[in-house]
Amino acid sequence: MFEEVEVEAYVYPTEDIEKVKRAMLNLVSPLEFEAFDKGDYIILVGRTRDKKALQRLYELFRGQQILDTARAMLEEGYFGEEIIIKVHKQVAYVGKVNFNEESPLGP
Repeated sequence: MFEEVEVEAYVYPTEDIEKVKRAMLNLVSPLEFEAFDKGDYIILVGRTRDKKALQRLYELFRGQQILDTARAMLEEGYFGEEIIIKVHKQVAYVGKVNFNEESPLGP
């Protein structure tokens, strides 16, 4: 079982930080946010210790019938004590999951 879930997104000047927060919350909820200004972009980090935080993500995997793909992406992104998966922000904003192998829930 996990101790903490952390979700990270890059927010660029053309993006609305509140919409990026909504995209993150559509996948993992609840989250407490921190923003780190890097000049050209902001790194938005959401954290939670809620044991049910990943329930919504699992429900999306099932509802979209992508459990096998999700399992493969989770296994590929497993690094010891953390799992890293990358998804499209725009798709997350509308409450769906689309894996992105190019960039994190960010760029």
